[in-house]
Amino acid sequence: TSYYGFIREELTLYYPMVLEGCSDITCRQMAPVFLPLECTRFLMGLVIEHRRRSMGIFPSVAAASFRLASELMSGYAAASVSGIGCREIPQRLYSSLEVKTEDRREAYEQEGELLADYRKKCLNLGIFDMGLAAEVYNGCLLKHEKYAGRLHDRVKHLLVDDAHQCTAAEADLVDFLIPGLKTCMVAFNPGSEAQSLPGSDRSYMEEKLSGKFRTIELGKPHTCSVFMYEFSEMLSDNIQASGSRRIENDVSLERHPESELRSDMLQEIGDRVSSLVDEDGYKPS
Repeated sequence: TSYYGFIREELTLYYPMVLEGCSDITCRQMAPVFLPLECTRFLMGLVIEHRRRSMGIFPSVAAASFRLASELMSGYAAASVSGIGCREIPQRLYSSLEVKTEDRREAYEQEGELLADYRKKCLNLGIFDMGLAAEVYNGCLLKHEKYAGRLHDRVKHLLVDDAHQCTAAEADLVDFLIPGLKTCMVAFNPGSEAQSLPGSDRSYMEEKLSGKFRTIELGKPHTCSVFMYEFSEMLSDNIQASGSRRIENDVSLERHPESELRSDMLQEIGDRVSSLVDEDGYKPS
């Protein structure tokens, strides 16, 4: 499961403990409600548009309301899994600017007010997005003594994939679980620069893992064929270093027109792979 999937399940299963430890949740329903990121962006976009018209916020910002909402909610999610509080975000963003102006300071302050109002309203109603779920899980449920004990009793074996992409919150959870584990295997690619999740912090994860595991270095690929590994290396070298390497094996490449949407591209790739296997008799590598 993903980290977000895990904390969703935990918050749902142990919601009575969450209500016990979080007085800001005033709507005492039986289970929490979770909003997907797309939904939170849309709702925040409506709020920004309304406040722009009624209160005149963001007068110096030319970006569309829904674009602002997307960046705001993505930033909140990244901050939450990095252990940064909601009220710290505006000041951190402003402090990171090379050129600081009064207009920018005012815009970040207004963003902070929006986030604070959003957080308060969602907590009152027991509604969680990714950022708020991470905040409540780490700040409330994980600190509950009974829950912490039950978690250690339940989880005895842990497998962590792509540990180099973990956020600070994920690294802290792994570190919290380690003392009670019988088995723990962590897959870490020290040479990978990929960071697929908002808030990924590879150096923090390395610090948490340091000295706690026996290291086994894999000298050959185990997740794909040798040919595919060599092909990807050749393609990477040619793109990054403008090289001219070629694959010695006889290989056939297909080029297709670009798809307008990523979902269409993935669907077309999946259909083509299925047809190569089912109709042309190719074996998956």
